Amino acid sequence: NFDDDPLNDPVYLGTYFDLGCREGRITELLEAARRREQKLTIEDVAAIQGDTFSCTGFRLVPFILEAVERTGPLDDPELEAAVARLADWNFETPAAISVDPSRRESNDPEIRAASVATTIFNLWQNAFLHRTIDDEIAALNAALPDRQVGFISSSASAPGYRGIYKILVDPAGTNVGDRIFDNLATEEIVETRYDIIVLALRDAVARGTEIFGTADQNEWLWGKLHTITFEDLSGIPQYNVPPGEETDEAGFPTGYPRPGDKFAVDASEFSFSAGLGEVPESRDDFTYGSGPSMRFVVEMIPGHIRAVNILPGGESADLLDPHYDDQAERWVRNETAPMHFYTEDVLRYQRARILFEPIE
Repeated sequence: NFDDDPLNDPVYLGTYFDLGCREGRITELLEAARRREQKLTIEDVAAIQGDTFSCTGFRLVPFILEAVERTGPLDDPELEAAVARLADWNFETPAAISVDPSRRESNDPEIRAASVATTIFNLWQNAFLHRTIDDEIAALNAALPDRQVGFISSSASAPGYRGIYKILVDPAGTNVGDRIFDNLATEEIVETRYDIIVLALRDAVARGTEIFGTADQNEWLWGKLHTITFEDLSGIPQYNVPPGEETDEAGFPTGYPRPGDKFAVDASEFSFSAGLGEVPESRDDFTYGSGPSMRFVVEMIPGHIRAVNILPGGESADLLDPHYDDQAERWVRNETAPMHFYTEDVLRYQRARILFEPIE
């Protein structure tokens, strides 16, 4: 776009890499504040940055409930319990595990219920992705020369997820229709979207039991799976924040527990191949290693600038420096710290000073 007007083109060329969830949720929160005639503060904007409402859950759970209703009795108490949890979900995605060495689980019934529903939903959407298009991917690979197989290697990809999402949410905007849901391996049966949705839900419940080692869904807390590790550039696990599994330190050997899921405002996306992935060692992996590189909010009013920020780690790259990781847990909790702008404030709150002088 070279005319300085991003709004005068017929088509926005962004469908490949975004579903509009983050922008839509931010707009929703800002519009709600406007209707309340609320003047936003720095704290309000920081809270929007840290929003972990599940946009995909909000949009896709109704399709799960419709499919269950259309396909008839489930005849499975565990499956029925999972459906009930999704039906009652408020689409918040709490980790339900504290960010301190005790890793204390929440005793709040509402928080635990939302956390478990988040787990079930994310297990389901991975299963649904694979149930929907793995058969087509396999057929395409079989039809391609060996040298081209790598171009279509797995349905566990960003385009694959966006594709099935749009087929459900905006079927009129695609030309695929329900034939994508028919399993090519079952020639005598023509599966519908409702069949595949329910089969994926069965997969999700079975997978949850396998991952957590129990059929008690009350134990399926999202924070046990959805964690973040800030990896050191050296690749040495002991230098990660928090330190990796090879250390003897208590704390978080698999990462800090985190809320959020795919396309939440507070970016916290795990791999699209997690859950029911094709690589066995990745099947339990709902961890992630990327997110906001900073959470910066600034208020500019006449005569004064106020700002807050937080980094995923610390200011120093020296492992022995106390500022190597002193911001990490605050980042995980979506807390911020004052960012001093004026010279007098910088001098007042300084911890150390390095003076560079020219060589005479």
